Amino acid sequence: MSFLVPNRADWCLPELVAQRGEELGDRPFLSFALGEREISYGEAAASARSIAGGLAAIGVQPGERVLMMMRNRAEFTLSMLGVAEAHCVQVPVNVDYRGPFLEHLVNTAEASTMIVEGELADAVAASLPALPKLKRVVSVGAALDLPGVDTFLFDELTSAAPPTARPHHRASDVGAIHFTSGTSGRSKGALLPHAAVHMLAERNRELLDIGRDDIYLTELPLFHVNAQMSVYSTLLAGARLRIERRFSASQWLERIRESGAT
Repeated sequence: MSFLVPNRADWCLPELVAQRGEELGDRPFLSFALGEREISYGEAAASARSIAGGLAAIGVQPGERVLMMMRNRAEFTLSMLGVAEAHCVQVPVNVDYRGPFLEHLVNTAEASTMIVEGELADAVAASLPALPKLKRVVSVGAALDLPGVDTFLFDELTSAAPPTARPHHRASDVGAIHFTSGTSGRSKGALLPHAAVHMLAERNRELLDIGRDDIYLTELPLFHVNAQMSVYSTLLAGARLRIERRFSASQWLERIRESGAT
């Protein structure tokens, strides 16, 4: 086995983001079909720092769990990087969850903060009485008015000043809680240390032989570990990633051609 990052103590997402941002700067990193937005390595690293500062400014402490309920859009990936930079734990939420499914995930995660796409906020609002620990909601899009909850705009996070000092990130720190599909009962939250996610991305990058000149394409949802692995594998290789809205049986081949995906 060969690793792009040989020292396992460095198997940590925020450290890799900072390093690639410094090394690759204006090189294209992420491209999103939703909103047709492109983000360079340098922009991703800078946004991660700003979001970390924004989370601290609204009261989110290191080690807290941050729920992320968004479709395949730039704000999801930037939140993923920013939450890691803030030394917090990301908890992706299936965008189709409603009622008891959503309430079980939120309450099991014991998270007090959620970043949610405005178009999905109705599901959160309907379940608020059953979410006693949810205290802060950050909206991507229009402002929200939710009773008993402090609300913020995502732009407030991205425009915040970066923290004056970076927390010490360790490969053994839990970076994410991914909930299972729940086929044998209610979904279980799988705790994933940074090192485990890094190892998965190292193997994926090697198996797919992704190099710096490659373009990786995914149509899978970012709330699932598979699409997040695509982000991490691309980051490792210094390649480019195209993220589609969702899978389309009739358009996938055309998308591959248009994007130049290798």
